[in-house]
Formats: sequence, structure tokens, C-alpha cells
Amino acid sequence: MIRRMPSWRNALLGLFLFAALVRVVFVVSLQPGFYFWDSVKYDRAAVNLINEGNFGAEYDRSPAYPLFLAAIYLTLGKSVLAVRLVEALLGALIAVLIAIIGRKTLGLASGLAAGLIWSLYPLAVFLAGLVYPETLITVALAGAVALVLMAVGGNGSADRPLPLLVAGLLLLVATMAKPVVVATFVGIGAWLLLFKGRRSLRPIGLLIAGFCLPLAVWAGVSSHYFGKVILSDPRAIRFVDKVGSTNMEEVRKGRIRRAIEDPGGFVLHFASEFAHFWQIYPERVVMSDQALRDKFHQRDSRVVRKTVFSSSNSLTEWASILSIGPVFLFALAGVTLLMIRRQWRELTLFLFIILSFAVAYSFFFTQIRYRIPVEPYIILFAGHGLATAASWVFQKRTSSLNVKLGAFDHSAG
Repeated sequence: MIRRMPSWRNALLGLFLFAALVRVVFVVSLQPGFYFWDSVKYDRAAVNLINEGNFGAEYDRSPAYPLFLAAIYLTLGKSVLAVRLVEALLGALIAVLIAIIGRKTLGLASGLAAGLIWSLYPLAVFLAGLVYPETLITVALAGAVALVLMAVGGNGSADRPLPLLVAGLLLLVATMAKPVVVATFVGIGAWLLLFKGRRSLRPIGLLIAGFCLPLAVWAGVSSHYFGKVILSDPRAIRFVDKVGSTNMEEVRKGRIRRAIEDPGGFVLHFASEFAHFWQIYPERVVMSDQALRDKFHQRDSRVVRKTVFSSSNSLTEWASILSIGPVFLFALAGVTLLMIRRQWRELTLFLFIILSFAVAYSFFFTQIRYRIPVEPYIILFAGHGLATAASWVFQKRTSSLNVKLGAFDHSAG
């Protein structure tokens, strides 16, 4: 006798397969090379790690993504397509995690709607071919949030330690890919403290333990094998200004010192970058300059020369506007509904996560790519708005149909 899977599991499986299919079709259509120069740096660090046992003297970024690439190269062979296929599957897993998070916070329909949006969302699909740390950060962060929601007991039930420890580990992985995730860790801790009060000390402690214990192990391992402790992106401590700044005096001063010396200028800079964080089409894409792309292609022939990322091609811009714009509108509707219904617990969790990235990056520099790891929580708001709107339309039509059927029965009688 074959045991049937519960309908929820069937829905998650279907969602995963659909999201994976969309991404696999996308990545196999891409050119077999790198679209961005940073991808070359990550690739070189991964290859150097395999061949020499270190990241290379020129590598100055976080350790997690080269480790991730090295693991793929060792198991599947050195192939850009292999990386993209793995990241396509991770993108599909993110869709499932979004649905799980949504079901636990906003309801089944909202969770599935959000998962479907992520499955087709151009920015999320594009992520599978990027060969950037954002996929790793997004899946680790979504996994951590899902585990926290599973672990934190409601109605007086006890918190579960293992999911919280694993959530702490996933937050560490994300932090070792981009240090900005530390702000998200603080946001999740603040959310637990806000809604659990003194009872939050245990789950927060478990999260910290899950984060710090593996971090201590990694510090020892990196010190032994690499001759120095490598925790995260070394550039994070420089507090530099905008990418490409030619004002070296400003760069040398550092962000904190400049904020003290010129608080008004710092506030204006922060406000400008915070507003730019919500941009609905890509700007500040360095590789959109064809001359620069040609230059990098000469340095490494794997850099793709001809691409839609050019100043003369508006395809990417319009694809972003026509997809991100509606999602933001539905997200605003979802936020409004949560406020009206006073669902502060759900609202603040997602807002704290989203704002952790928005605020942290606004101290320095923002662009649309930096928002990707928190896009799932914007999409969860959008899924809630969409599911509620669809339910309202369905009820309206059903009510209208019932009235018409009643009138027909009355006239027939």
C-alpha cells in the first residue's frame, strides 16, 4: 500500500520543481563565462584553495563563497555551469523556505503565493546565473529564519534548542559571506526580545552559541592553515566611501571619523543611500560600461564581452521596473493589512530583517544587488497582499454567482 504525501508536502515539492525548472532553463541559456569581474576573483580564490591550500595573496573578500565554489569544483568538476545549476537548485529551495516561513506567519495561501512570486521573479531567477555570494547568503538567511520560527515555542511551549543552534550556524555562514548579516542577527535578537521578553534569553543564547562556537573553530582552522584568522570581508573594517571614489583623503578618514566631523553631510549621505536601496531598476552597474567589460575580457577571456548589461540596452531596466514595481505595490498592501489587523509580531520580524540590510548598507553604498538577500521578506509581504486580494475577488464573484443562481431558482419556481 502506497502512502500518499500530505497535500502541503505535494505543494512544496511542486513549488520546488517549478522554481528549479525555471532556473535551470535560464542558466543553460547563458554564455559559458562570467558576467562580472568579482566572479573571476571568487573563482580564482576557490581554485587557489584547491591547488595551494589558501585563497591567494590578492584575494581580499569574505571566505564563505570561495569555500562554497571549491566544494562544487571538488565534487562536480570545475565548471561555471555546475555552479549555476547548484545555485538554481538553491534558488528553488529558497522558494520552498519562503512558503514555509509564510505559512508559519501569514497563512498557507500567503506563503504559497510568495513562493510562486519568487519562482518567477526576474531578479531571483537572474540570481542563479550571477556567480555571486548572494545565493548563499539568501538561502542561509531564509533557512535561519525558518528554523527560528520552528524553534520558538508559542502558547507557552518550550523552545527547541537544536533548530536554534543550526539557525545560529546558518547566520554565521551568511556573515562569512557578507558581514552585513551581523545587523540581521541583531535584528532577529531584538525581535525575540520584543515579543518574548525575559523568555527570549534562552533562544538568543542558543543562537549566539550556534554562531560563536563554529566561529571559534573556524578561527582556529584558518589560523592553522592560512597563517591568519579570516573571519569575514576584510574590506568591512576600512569604512571606505563609494566605490570608485577618487577622494583618497575621504577614504583614509573612514566613515566613523567623517560622521563625527561632518554629521550633516553624513546624514545627507545616509538618507540618499537609504532611498537608493529601494531602487526598482539596476543602476551603478560597473560592468554596463562596454569599454570596461572589454578591458576585463582581455585580462581573463572567461569574462563575457557581449551582454544585455550595457548602457544602450533598456531590456534589463524595463524587466526590473515591470516586475519589482508590482511586487512593491503588493508588498505595501500586505504591510497595510498586517497593520490594520495588528499582526505586529509578523510585521516586525520581516521589517527588522529588511531594514537591517537597508540601514547597514546606507552607511556606505547601496545598489539593487545588495537587496537580494532580503527580497524574500518583501515578497512575503507581497504574497500576503496578493493572496488577500485574490481571496476577496473570489469571494466577491462567488457571492455574485450565488445571488444570480438564487434569482434563477426563484424565477424557475
